[in-house]
Amino acid sequence: MEQSLKLLPSDLVHLAVQYVHVKTLDGIHIRTLQGHTDDVYTLTALPNDQLASGSNDNTVRIWDTNTGECKKVLEGHTRRVTRIVLLPNGQLASSSGDATIRIWEMSSGECKKVLKGHTLHIYSLILLPNDLLASCSNDTTIRIWDINTGECRRVLEGHTGMIFRLVSLPNGQLASCSDDTT
Repeated sequence: MEQSLKLLPSDLVHLAVQYVHVKTLDGIHIRTLQGHTDDVYTLTALPNDQLASGSNDNTVRIWDTNTGECKKVLEGHTRRVTRIVLLPNGQLASSSGDATIRIWEMSSGECKKVLKGHTLHIYSLILLPNDLLASCSNDTTIRIWDINTGECRRVLEGHTGMIFRLVSLPNGQLASCSDDTT
């Protein structure tokens, strides 16, 4: 019997080579999403029972989690997709090992903007208040981007090694972690 899938933060969604497996916390297998041609690296839950996945095959795929159908394949990155963020205007932002961030129109699959500034692999991408994105990279910088214009508003420096993750703190500050042990 087919089950309708509602993605909740508590649901387990894990990655395996080329597949996305969706399970309940009880371990009940709901569905396997197949389509990527290389390792799946990142996932983001979307409205209307959809899921976005990013892969080492350089694509973002939009899935209907109720049917398992791949609705769109977003192509343009030239290296693996590392993070996907749903923007307040309904667009998607994806970061990549190609040192770019792409802003996608989900309905058409069209790339609307390519944000360039990092010089090496981007590891993390997070949404900030006031239509801003923050990204971090192997190039030891954090960049703050305006999602409406694509402009890099600020470059934050201080790490001496690649920066792996970012988190926005409730007080408005940004925390980062790096292989420089900080």
